[in-house]
Amino acid sequence: MLNIQKAMNEMMIRVAKREANAKVRPLEKKIKELKLAGRQMQKIIDRQQKEIIALSKNITTDDKIQIIPTEAIEKARLSPKLIAVLRKKLKLSRKYFGKLLGVASNTVFMWESGRSKPRNAYRIKIISLRTMGKRKVREILKEYKPQA
Repeated sequence: MLNIQKAMNEMMIRVAKREANAKVRPLEKKIKELKLAGRQMQKIIDRQQKEIIALSKNITTDDKIQIIPTEAIEKARLSPKLIAVLRKKLKLSRKYFGKLLGVASNTVFMWESGRSKPRNAYRIKIISLRTMGKRKVREILKEYKPQA
C-alpha cells in the first residue's frame, strides 16, 4: 500500500509540475520580451538625453537681448576699452559675456585687446547690452545655462 501511495504522490507531483510549466512558460516569454523592450526604451532615452544636452549648449540668448533702433546703433561708439568697461559694469567674466553674445571667451579677449573688431551683428548686441542692467543680464544667463 505504501508503494502505491508513493507512486500516486510522485505522479501528482509530475502532473502538477507539467501544468504549472504550461502556465508559466508563456509568461516567461512575455517577461523576456518586456525586458528587451525596456532595454531598448532605455537606450532611446539615453540617446535623447545626450541630444538635449548637446542642444542646450547651442542655445543662444538672441531672443532676450532687445535690439535698439538702427540710428542709435550708427551713432554709438564702440572701442575695445568700452567693451571692457561694459563687461566690468555688468560684472561678467569674459566667458559669460561671450555666452551672452554667442561667442567664445577668446573672442571677447580679442575685442578688448583691440586685436579684432566685433562683426556688425555682435556690435549691435554689444551696443544693445548698454541699456540692460546687471539683474536683467543675470536672469538671461540663468535661463540658458546648460543642465548637466
